[in-house]
Amino acid sequence: MNERIELLENGNTLITAPIKFHYEDGRKRIFFAGRPDDPPMINEQLVTGIARAYRWQELLDNGEFDSPEALAEALNVNVSYVRRFLRLTLLAPPIVEAIFEGRAPWSLSLTKLDTNLPFSWKEQMKLFGMV
Repeated sequence: MNERIELLENGNTLITAPIKFHYEDGRKRIFFAGRPDDPPMINEQLVTGIARAYRWQELLDNGEFDSPEALAEALNVNVSYVRRFLRLTLLAPPIVEAIFEGRAPWSLSLTKLDTNLPFSWKEQMKLFGMV
């Protein structure tokens, strides 16, 4: 596969992965492109949350919004909601990869990722049993 993790000059991490969307039973499913016919089940809620977090962080980094408060106002949501999602950009890259590949434990949820997330990537890996 062609997934790539790149450290940008501004200190952010760019994660690129080939994905495809598949509609099944009226629901959209996200799969890694190029996987065997029986792809792993992807936790769409986590994938969507991470994608949203990185998009919002990009809007802040590009200067389209000067603060989470301004972004929250534009989105018509509470600023604490925006900040909770923005914390997902601090996830260790191996955790993000596991989520997008369907290898993350199903017990992992947005709530668990939002609760006392350690800054250390090694500690995050231990916390979520991914060592």
